[in-house]
Amino acid sequence: MEDCYPFYRSELHCLLAKNEHSKEWYGFVGFLPEHPWYGSIYKRVKNIGISKMLINDSLDLFSDIYKSLWYMGFCTHPYSKEKTLEDLKELADNIRDELKKED
Repeated sequence: MEDCYPFYRSELHCLLAKNEHSKEWYGFVGFLPEHPWYGSIYKRVKNIGISKMLINDSLDLFSDIYKSLWYMGFCTHPYSKEKTLEDLKELADNIRDELKKED
């Protein structure tokens, strides 16, 4: 992945990344080991399905915290960076809301 943009939203580590081969944008949410979704393979949150995706080899430039997360993501191939970022922020907010319902 090239063009990686990490940020923090709704108490979650998020990452927007562009695939160097397909040039498609991907949105990722990284879960810490203590998070209830750490280790999950697939979750549907509202209208977005997120699944485990391999990305850690592309995170050499980031801090150790980003390298230690369990990443789930989604492909946004028909979208621009701005649309993907908008979807990723909404997904992070929806994950926060889903977790509050489980409490």
